[in-house]
Amino acid sequence: MSAGTAARRIARSLARGAELASTRFPVATLLVIAFSALANAEVADVRLVSPETLGWWIAAVYSGAAASVVGKLLMEARGAALVVAQAASLAAALVIGGAVRYALPLGIFAPALVAAISLAVPLAPYVARPGDRQFWTFTLWTGVGIVLAFLSVLLFTLGVSAILEMVRFLFDVGLGSRAYEHMYTTALTLVGPLIALGRIPSDFDETIASTGEDRMAGGVRLLFDWVAAPLALVSAVVLHLYAAKILTLGALPANEVGWIVTSFALLVLSLRIGAEPFLATGRFFARIFARVWAAMLVVPLGLLTIAVAERVGPEGWTLERYYLALGALAAALILVAQIIPATRARIRLVAGVPLVLLALSSLGPLGVGDTVGRSQADRLSALVTVSGETVTIRDGAGAQAQSRIGALADVDELARAVSLLPEARRLAVTSQITDDLSGEAFGASSRAQALVADALGARIERSADAADARMFYASAQPPLVVTGYDALLPARTASPGRTKDEPPEGFGAFLDGADLVLAVGDIEDRFQLRPIIEAVPAAAFGNEASETNRPVDVRLTSTSGRVARLVVQSLVLARGDEPTSLTATILLRRQDWPGAALFGGDPEAGLAEPDGAIGEGPR
Repeated sequence: MSAGTAARRIARSLARGAELASTRFPVATLLVIAFSALANAEVADVRLVSPETLGWWIAAVYSGAAASVVGKLLMEARGAALVVAQAASLAAALVIGGAVRYALPLGIFAPALVAAISLAVPLAPYVARPGDRQFWTFTLWTGVGIVLAFLSVLLFTLGVSAILEMVRFLFDVGLGSRAYEHMYTTALTLVGPLIALGRIPSDFDETIASTGEDRMAGGVRLLFDWVAAPLALVSAVVLHLYAAKILTLGALPANEVGWIVTSFALLVLSLRIGAEPFLATGRFFARIFARVWAAMLVVPLGLLTIAVAERVGPEGWTLERYYLALGALAAALILVAQIIPATRARIRLVAGVPLVLLALSSLGPLGVGDTVGRSQADRLSALVTVSGETVTIRDGAGAQAQSRIGALADVDELARAVSLLPEARRLAVTSQITDDLSGEAFGASSRAQALVADALGARIERSADAADARMFYASAQPPLVVTGYDALLPARTASPGRTKDEPPEGFGAFLDGADLVLAVGDIEDRFQLRPIIEAVPAAAFGNEASETNRPVDVRLTSTSGRVARLVVQSLVLARGDEPTSLTATILLRRQDWPGAALFGGDPEAGLAEPDGAIGEGPR
């Protein structure tokens, strides 16, 4: 079969999958198209929405698509009419998508809700409906379909890329890097998801044979019998030996035991679900696992409870500790269910309990936001003393206050820290971080945390937040004509703050607000950087160096008439286009800096004598 025939067959298969998705899940299909449009617009530097809200819109569109699939499957499995099923799909998309988009004003912790709705897709058809073995089969084929969909799209895209690169090499004709970015973005955000939707099974009563006659079931059974089950049993032995050590020595659990136990519990519960068809007929290790899997969790959960209690008492709740405790609660509820004969063998319960708790954690007084917010705000308040308009932090507690502020920011509760400020200062800080507090900005920026910490007296070193910064990097190095200049200083980097240790030639450069300050010998002068910012094309800003970006060559003139030519290799701008880093080759004229050693042929400087070639030593 020729490569062209194979490509056509793959393309027809992809088109068929997309067609199935659009007819069965039209609401999800439209939202996937919107998701891809947002992603491609970001690649093209086209602003369909404001940069501050882009993250919220992407999360909302994705979660709306997942919710629409959950709603459609929920109705399909109950034999609802097509109109009813599609209406439920649309309603779920609007409710969940809207809740995620406006999560902060609504008091919702969006990541937990997005994760819960995504993981609920395979469980949706089996809510309040019998069929544990059917749930297992549906989940298996849904997972296989998703993996195959994205693998097919990735292989097809890589093949097309290889063909285009051969054409470029042989005929010197090809696409630019931006076109490749759009191609891969479209493949991963549009084509792949549509194919995956088309591969979700429509038969909710299918079961798969566990005898090994089915190749897929045989492969899963082999993996469970000889890899997963022995691994889980050995891990259980190690954790029980560690528990014995604690009892013997009276030592408390180490710092990382929480995540070790949580990972172990997740492994055991996942294996319990994945091994459902094979428990009765499994091999030696599988039979042992079937008998003791619940008992394996009791002691590790005790360790986890001790570890969480030890940290929460003095340090309070944080995002990590909350979800460690939530994981322990979910596992404990599942263990309790094993005592009741009616629920003992229900793997849907094993899958459903963590998802319900995860969804509930996204809102309410017992949710992660309120729990962590109250805990950390109370502890931060104990460190702060307010007297009129004066705010002070207890001696030596600056780092602790910063940690509290960071924990509040992790759960979008930075407003609780702001509320501790006296009124005038609170209003001033609020006006500067309105987007972060109102939910317009996606996640509390490090800039917002720094402003709050500064206002409370707990200093945080300011840095450009990656989400807020604009960065220009040029990797191309074209020839440089230096006619008219007497000194060239290659690749000098300037950042905020005066240079403490000046180079031997008596030259220094640093940023002061929107100005570049050059110190040559005993003379200092300021140059506005606005011409450089305006000279960089908007499309050239990104996160990585690009071979298509050429250095920006700009001639600057100070208010006193001095001239400096800058060939800019990199420029980082914080929010508000305030320069935070500049790397450039700097060219200067001798007449602007009279008497400076930079132009006098100082042997230690390695620069030219008058009339010498740039870069030579003295003649």
